[in-house]
Amino acid sequence: MGTVRGADAGVDSFVASLHATAQAESSKPLMRATLYTVDAADGPHSLLSWRTQEYAYRQFSQDKDELPTLARGLFTERFETPDGPHERIVVRGYDKFFNVGELGWTRPEAIAAASEGPYTVSYKENGCIIFVAALTPTELVITSKHAIAGRDDDEERVSHSAMGRTWLERHLERSGKTQADLAADLWRRNETAVLELCDDAFEEHVLAYTPERSGLHMHGLNANTVDFATRPMDEVRTFAESYGFLPVRFHTFATLAEVDAFAAEVGKTGSLHGEPIEGFVVRTTMPKTLAGNAPRPPYAPGQVWFYKVKFDEPYLMYRDWRELTRTILKEHDTWRAQNPLVDAMERTTLDEAPAQDDTPDPAVVQAQQDFAAGRISKSELKRVQAKTKRKQQAKNKTDRAAGNARPTPPTPRSLRKETWLYAQWCFDLLYGNPEKQIAAQPELFAGFAQGHGIIALREKFLAYLATPAGQAALAATGGRGGPARDLRADDRPFAKTLIVPIAVPGCGKTALGVALAQLFGWAHVQSDDVTTKRTGPAFLSNVQKALDTHDVVIADRNNHLRKHRDEIVDLVRRVSGPQKNGQPGPRVRLVALAWRLDGMSHAAVQHVCAARIVDRGDRHQCLRVEDRNAPFQYDAILTRFLKEIQSFQAQASGEGTVGASDDQFSDAIWMELDASLDAALQHVLERLCPLLALPMPSDAERARALDAARTYAPTTKKALPDVAREDPTKVHPTSYIGVFVHVHVLDFVLQQLAMVPEAVRAQAMPLIEAMRRNGRVMNRQHVTLVHRSDQEDGAVALWDQLYPIAIGNVVDRPMFTLHVAALCWNDDVMALEIDRLRSDALPDVTEDVLRRRQRTAHITVGTRDGSVQAYEARHLFTGDPHVHRAELQVRDLPGVLGFHSNPK
Repeated sequence: MGTVRGADAGVDSFVASLHATAQAESSKPLMRATLYTVDAADGPHSLLSWRTQEYAYRQFSQDKDELPTLARGLFTERFETPDGPHERIVVRGYDKFFNVGELGWTRPEAIAAASEGPYTVSYKENGCIIFVAALTPTELVITSKHAIAGRDDDEERVSHSAMGRTWLERHLERSGKTQADLAADLWRRNETAVLELCDDAFEEHVLAYTPERSGLHMHGLNANTVDFATRPMDEVRTFAESYGFLPVRFHTFATLAEVDAFAAEVGKTGSLHGEPIEGFVVRTTMPKTLAGNAPRPPYAPGQVWFYKVKFDEPYLMYRDWRELTRTILKEHDTWRAQNPLVDAMERTTLDEAPAQDDTPDPAVVQAQQDFAAGRISKSELKRVQAKTKRKQQAKNKTDRAAGNARPTPPTPRSLRKETWLYAQWCFDLLYGNPEKQIAAQPELFAGFAQGHGIIALREKFLAYLATPAGQAALAATGGRGGPARDLRADDRPFAKTLIVPIAVPGCGKTALGVALAQLFGWAHVQSDDVTTKRTGPAFLSNVQKALDTHDVVIADRNNHLRKHRDEIVDLVRRVSGPQKNGQPGPRVRLVALAWRLDGMSHAAVQHVCAARIVDRGDRHQCLRVEDRNAPFQYDAILTRFLKEIQSFQAQASGEGTVGASDDQFSDAIWMELDASLDAALQHVLERLCPLLALPMPSDAERARALDAARTYAPTTKKALPDVAREDPTKVHPTSYIGVFVHVHVLDFVLQQLAMVPEAVRAQAMPLIEAMRRNGRVMNRQHVTLVHRSDQEDGAVALWDQLYPIAIGNVVDRPMFTLHVAALCWNDDVMALEIDRLRSDALPDVTEDVLRRRQRTAHITVGTRDGSVQAYEARHLFTGDPHVHRAELQVRDLPGVLGFHSNPK
């Protein structure tokens, strides 16, 4: 790289902390980096795009030791100077900002304590973010939030950053300025221009944009610095006008009361001057001193910070309609792919459609006659009717699987009748509905998945809704008539507390529940204690009964699915809402105990949770381990939970969207999976005791509670779950024993490539891009120690020695440390060379034994496409002169010994 800025030690240490966060070995890789090469007149520039996991912004927004930055959109570059390499921030987005009430420090009372005027309220445009920054004093780099397109975009669909460049050139041409002019200005300022790309011809979002309002709306000029800093809006407007951008509209208020009054008035209709709007961004400043004990934003006195105000109507309702349509189209595509009769069914005209069979079921008819004659009871009649209904449902399911019946419309989470009717209306138009004399019109949905036709479809529905037929359908539809009650709007003192774990089996939630109940006498309601067939309703009923008699209740269920949290929140709405006497029920505080599992590899979570399940043995209602020396039988169950888990607060909420209930929780306590029970209890007490105004228990009291938790054995015993499957210890000729790593290897590779010379990096990136594009990054990343088919000297003896250990319970399998030496690749395959394997638990299996019989130990990262087999990675270490090799900054990776029963 040619032209650079002066070195900044603060930026150097900041980027080092980003690398450390992204390379976290096994617990919380909160960030990942993607490498982009951008050509310029002075040579290629290598930029790292830093992407933070969305959940991490919420969890770590006040702890820079955990998450180095809240920046959403961040690109850095390493450059050489006479005194060595240094880093610079090339592109810097806003710090992630949140809705009113979304976090503790955006609740109204916290905003009042941590803000001061003037307050700038800018319109929130509804498009996609585009960053423009100076790559050199004369050249620009244009990015989307996390990506950069090539100058000659050759993708099937134009990328956001490429379209951003196209619009940039249009705006500059209108203003009579050049890219060099803009680059010089941004270089001098060391700032990033933040814009919103709004162009319905390119991609529709929710709100419509006329051609006159299409283009790049400019709303920010951010300093390319570690700490967030941004220009005032009047300066942004002047800058935007000088370069031909569309300035974002804004208002300035002196007091918070004026902001709240303005937002409340606009929120009545969700529109301003007749124009629907998504919401507002409020820009304020941290005061020099903070009053009160409200949670504070993670900013210094005098620093600018943002929060946002979003409107449910019409924006969030329209967004829900868009997402419902995408769900319907996705299910339609799956149905067409899986069922051979679809094409014939879709060609069926309304006249040809078979009439529905309304013939009553003979069993039901006979049961009705028997009831009328007094031969059976009413409950027996209901039993026959329910059995018949289940048979019909099973038949419908079979018919759908065979292509003989269409899928059913999705059930909206929304309580609005308009949303329920919209879902049925779209479904009927896509599939056709002979009963309603509606012909299928799939052409109405053409291009929807690519961001086209979204607004036209919505306008068509709104036109239908305005007709007498639409109004009649709305009156008859199944919605429940209004938005769900927002628990955050209740400003009464809390009278009850409901503690809700969000976890998977083996996290330790029940042990914590037992300890807390022992300490404080709280109600501990366990889903696993329910013995009825329908566990969910019975569990919720038990929780509600416990809230009637206790001030604090622990709802002990995994609650790993959003629908589980939706059920809990709906229960709290019932408990705290109007009662039979007309008075409101007690206000209930919802506290989540959320285990941080998002950033952990499945192998690491499986290892910890399986070890705990084995350790507790038969002290569980159903997941009992009665022989710890037998193979662990619950791998499949754990895997299912890990695949299904929907992380707490990981999805943006909206009117009626799934996941909206997560925003209703008053507090969240984030738990570490690998923390001991003692540490976990201490952490929970440090958060709960101040929250509930309780004294901290003494050491003796905690010791008794921990003892109760460690010796707890439930009285309820249920049948063991059905885990029938192929024997995981079965040996096939292609089975192998290896060390399975606990990190995402491709992320590790990209991090390491950021540290090597540009020429080497450029050689590696084409293969990495092909691996990603073709889905050929290896899923089960490991170092193979020995194959069952190996016949070399020592291989059979090594297999015999390791096999009994590798198939043992995961808690007993030895951990390894893998020492990475280099990255090797050719045109087809890439692998990490491992030059040392260490395990204190296997003293008899020395490195010499492994190295003598093993080809060079390696982890296959991936292959170019499906025609290249993973085993071809071994050819990278045979001295082929055409193999590329990058010596890496050496790093140890963690792994665990394991066996893979490979029938292929």
